[in-house]
Amino acid sequence: MKKDSEKKKSVKAVKNEKKRERQRIRGLDPKVGRKGKKMEKVLELRTQKKKQKRIERRKRKEDERRGIPVIRKTPNTIESLRRFDETLVDPEDAEVKFEEQIDEFSDHFSRNITPKLLITSTRRPSEKMRTYMKELLLVLSNSFYFAREEYKLKEVVKHAKENGFTSILLVTQGSNKLPNGLYICSLPRGPTTFFKLTSLKLASEMKGAGVLVATKPEIVLNSFNTRLGRRIGRQIASLFSLDPEFEGRRVITFHNQRDMIFFRHHR
Repeated sequence: MKKDSEKKKSVKAVKNEKKRERQRIRGLDPKVGRKGKKMEKVLELRTQKKKQKRIERRKRKEDERRGIPVIRKTPNTIESLRRFDETLVDPEDAEVKFEEQIDEFSDHFSRNITPKLLITSTRRPSEKMRTYMKELLLVLSNSFYFAREEYKLKEVVKHAKENGFTSILLVTQGSNKLPNGLYICSLPRGPTTFFKLTSLKLASEMKGAGVLVATKPEIVLNSFNTRLGRRIGRQIASLFSLDPEFEGRRVITFHNQRDMIFFRHHR
C-alpha cells in the first residue's frame, strides 16, 4: 500500500518536497522562505537602530543635566536647504522704498483710499461657485457681489470704475463646475493677477468650523521677499483694511512657499 501511495504522488508534489529539502539544507524555514527571512533581518536592524537612538537620547539628557555641552543636529527643511536667491530684496532698501511709494498700491498704504471690492464670476455659476463667493464676501470686508448674467467684462470694469471700486475679483470655474481660478484686478491702473485654485476647502465643509463674522481681519503675509513677491503681497494686502478689528479675533494668513500661496482663515 505504501509503495502504491508513493507512486500516486504527482510530479509537482515531488518537486515541492525537493525544494523544501534544499531550503532546510540552506537553513531557511520552509514556511518563511527567502522573502520572509529578508524581512526578519530588516525588522531586526530597525529594532537595533531604535534601541541605539534611545540610548543616545538618554545620554544627551544625562549630559545636559550634568552641564556638559551637547551638540544637537539641526533638522534639514525646505527653507534651510534653499539656494540663495538673487531676487531677494531688503525691505529697508532705499530703492525698494521709493518704488513702493509711487506704485499702484501707494494710495492704499497712504490711507488715501478705502478698499471697496467687486466680486463677480463667469456666466452661469454653479451652486458650489455661489457658495464659494458667499464665503469670499464674508472673508473680504466691504465687498459686494455683482451678478454677471450676460454682461461683458468691459461693462463690468466700467461699472466698477464709475462706482468707486478699488479692485475686481473674478472667480472662474472648470468643466467640473468647481471654482478653479481667481483674477484680481486692481483699479484703475492695474495690475491684474491670476491665481489657480487648488485643494479648495470651504468653511461650510469643515467639521466644527467657527461662524464667519464680517469684521475687519488681521493679515499675516509670510515669505513675500522677492521683488515679484513683494508686489503680489502688496496687491493682496490692498484688498484688506489697514485697521483690523481685533475684537473679532479673525486672522487671515497668506504663506508663500514653492511657487504656491497657502491661504488660511482662523477665528
